[in-house]
Amino acid sequence: MGGPDDRERVGGAQSRRTSPDGKPDGRTDGKSAGKPGGKAKKARRTKILLASFAALLIVFGGGAIATTYYFDSVDEFLPENFKTAQTTMIMDVDGKQIAQLGTANRINVPMNLIPEKSRLALIAGEDKDFFDHHGVSYTGIMRAAWKNLTSDESQGGSTITQQYIKIATDQAQISYARKLREAVLARKLEDKYDKNTIMGFYLNTIDFGRGAVGVEKAAQAYFGKGAKDLTVAEAAVLGAVIRDPYDDGGKLSIYDPEGHPDTAKGRWGYVLDNMVEKKWITPEERAQQQFPQVRKYATVTTSAEWGIKVQPGSPAGTATGNVINYVYEELKAQGIEPQELKTGGYRVTTTIDAEAQKRLEAAARPDLKGSELYGRKIVTDPKKKQDLESAGVVIDHTNGRVMAYYGGLDGTAIDLAGLNTQGGALVGGHPPGSSMKIYTLAAALEAGASLQSRWKAKPDKSLNLGNAGWSNPSCGDYCTLEFSFMKSYNVPFYWVARQIGPGKVVKMAYQAGVRYMWNNDNIESLSAKGVQTDASRTPFDRQVGFGQYGITVLDHATGVATIANGGVYNKPHFVLKVEKKDPDTGKYEPVQGKGEKLDAKQVINRRVANDVSYAMEKVFTDHGWSGAQDGRQVAAKTGTWEGATVDKNGNWQPSTSNAHAWVVGFTKQFSVAIWTGNAAGSYPVLDPKTGKTINSGSTPYRVWSEFVKDYSDAKKLPKQKLADPSRYGSDGVQFANGVSPTPITPTTPACIPMVNCATETPNPTAPPT
Repeated sequence: MGGPDDRERVGGAQSRRTSPDGKPDGRTDGKSAGKPGGKAKKARRTKILLASFAALLIVFGGGAIATTYYFDSVDEFLPENFKTAQTTMIMDVDGKQIAQLGTANRINVPMNLIPEKSRLALIAGEDKDFFDHHGVSYTGIMRAAWKNLTSDESQGGSTITQQYIKIATDQAQISYARKLREAVLARKLEDKYDKNTIMGFYLNTIDFGRGAVGVEKAAQAYFGKGAKDLTVAEAAVLGAVIRDPYDDGGKLSIYDPEGHPDTAKGRWGYVLDNMVEKKWITPEERAQQQFPQVRKYATVTTSAEWGIKVQPGSPAGTATGNVINYVYEELKAQGIEPQELKTGGYRVTTTIDAEAQKRLEAAARPDLKGSELYGRKIVTDPKKKQDLESAGVVIDHTNGRVMAYYGGLDGTAIDLAGLNTQGGALVGGHPPGSSMKIYTLAAALEAGASLQSRWKAKPDKSLNLGNAGWSNPSCGDYCTLEFSFMKSYNVPFYWVARQIGPGKVVKMAYQAGVRYMWNNDNIESLSAKGVQTDASRTPFDRQVGFGQYGITVLDHATGVATIANGGVYNKPHFVLKVEKKDPDTGKYEPVQGKGEKLDAKQVINRRVANDVSYAMEKVFTDHGWSGAQDGRQVAAKTGTWEGATVDKNGNWQPSTSNAHAWVVGFTKQFSVAIWTGNAAGSYPVLDPKTGKTINSGSTPYRVWSEFVKDYSDAKKLPKQKLADPSRYGSDGVQFANGVSPTPITPTTPACIPMVNCATETPNPTAPPT
C-alpha cells in the first residue's frame, strides 16, 4: 500500500467498516455486502470515473495546477500560520493536575523527544512510504484508483502530509477539488520543512480516539504516560488507532484494545509488519513485541475541559471548579485572556494544597458520607425553603496563598464562598453575626480603647439591634471589651460602633481584607477610603458592629488572616506559577511577568492585631474547645444570624432560630473561615446531627475543628504558640461608656476580675508601629 486510506467521517465517526484482521470489508452500512441495484451501479460508475480522473490529474497534471489559484493562495494554511489549540493544565501546589482547560485535548510534543522507532511505529500503518515521497504518493494514488475501479471498496491515497493539510485547512467535505488542493499544499509543505518536522505537525494534530488529540494526550489516555516514554509496541497500538479513532457511535475505536481486542491486534500486527518491510525494525525485534496493556477507558478523562463541575459523590478534593474561576480572573488581570488561557497550552500551578482541599471537602461537602453535613434535609416548600450548605476557605496568612477553597460542587453555579454576578447584581454575602466583632474590636483598639475598657452591656429596648438577640450579662453596664468579646455580647459592640462611628468599623474591615459588604438594599464595594465617614450611618448603620451586613467567606478568611499575620495584609491569590512549553525542548518554561505577585502591607497596628488574636484565643478556650485540638493553640470567633419564618398570613417574621452560623480563626500556620447556613434563603436550618437549629458550636464548629485537626495531623504541623497580648490602648478611654456599679474607693469590696472589678492603673496608649 503506497499511502493511507483517505477516510471521510460522518458525525465524527468513520463511515467505513473493517474485518477483524484490520482490513476493509467493503461495507459502509454495517450490513452484508450484496449486489448493487441499478441506481447503485450508476452511482458507483460515476464515483469510479471521478476518482480515476482526479488521480490522473494529480499524477500527470502537477505542472498545470502549479500555476492555479490553489498554489498562489496557500500561505495562510502553512503551519506557522495555522496555530493548533493546546490544552492548558491546572495543577495543585505539588504539581498534580486538578483541571484541564480548552476545547481540544491536545499538548504538542517535539518529535526529537520520542524514541525514533516509536515515532516510526506511529506512522507505519498510515504512511510507510513517508520518507520516499514528496508529499504526494503517486503510486498510492494509482493503487487507490485501481482499487476503486476493480472493487466496491472506496479507497484513498493520501499521505500523512496531505492528512495534516486537510486538518489545517479544515476541509472535511468529500471533494475532488479539495484533493487537488491538498496535493499542491502537501508539495509546498515538503519544500519548506524536513520530514521530522512534518511528522510532528501530523502527530500533534491527529485524533487518536478517547478524546485525545495529538500523540502526547494519546499516550496519556491509553498508557498513562508521556509520548517520550512510549515503547515500540505501545506506539504501534496508537499507530493502529489512527486509522479509525471512533466507531460509528462516536465511542471506542474498533482498534481500541479494550473494546475490540481482535481488530486491535490485527491492525497492530499490520503496523509492525510494515516496520519490518521498511527495515525500521528487524524480524527478530518484531518477534519480541508483546501486545501491551492499555488503561481502562473508564479511568480516562475524555472531555477536553474538565475540573469545572464534579458529580455528587466524587472524591473529596475534586470540587475545585471555583478555583478555576479565580485563575481565569487573576490571569486576565495579568494580560492572559480566558480564550488564550484555554487554547495556549499553559501549565498553571495554583496555591491549592491537595491535602488541605481534601480535608476541607471531606468535612464540608453534604454529598460525602461522613461529612458534618451528610444527611441534611432539603425542604422545597416555598414557605419553608431550606438547603443547609457549607463553604470554607483556608489561607496561608504569611503570604496570602489560598490553600483550599470550597464554595460548591459546580464552578458554573453560585459560589457560596465568594462573589457572584446574578441578574446583573453582585451576590454572595452571608451575615457574619458576632464573627464581625473581630473588626469592631480592632477598630475600638485602634481608636485608643483597650481590652479592659468598660462598656454598657445591659439590654436596652431603645437601641435598634434588629434581629440580633439579647443577653443579660452578669457584668451589667461595666463589661470589659475582652469579656464582652469572649461572651459575644451584642450591646457593647453596638455601642462601640456608635461611639467611634460605623465608618471606622467599615474601614477596619476593609483594611483587613473585606472588600464587599451587603446592606439591606444592595451591595457596597468597600474602597480604601471607606464608603462612609466615621460618624455616618449609611450605607452601614451601627449594626455593623455585631455583624448584620453580609460578607463573603473569602473576604472573612482574608480578614482573619491579616489579624493572624500581625496586621500584615497579603492579597489572597490562587496562581503560583505560569509556564508554557518550549516547542524545541518540550520543557515547560516560566512565562515572564505572569504568576504570583506578593505585596505584603502593614495595614493594622501589630499590637492591635496581637490583642485581637489574644482575645480570639480566649474565645476558643472559654468555649471549652481546647481539648479538641490536642493542646494546639488556636484563636477563633463564632457568629450566628437569625432567620425568618412565614406566619399564617404569609408574612415573613423574625425568628429566634438561625439561618447562618460561622467559625473563623487560625493556628500559627494557617487561617480558616467556615460558613454554614441556608443557601436557599432566610428560613432557619437544622443541624443534621442534633435536629435543632444550627449554631456556631454545632455544624460549623465541627467542620472547622475537623479540618484544623485532621489537616494539622496529616501534615505533622508543630503546635506553635500564638502572639502574646500587647495590652494596647487605654482602660479608661473617654469614649468607653461603661458605668461602674459602685464608686471606686480603697474600700471597694471584692469583685470578679474582668467582670466588675475596676482597673486602677490605665495602660498608656501605645504609639503606632
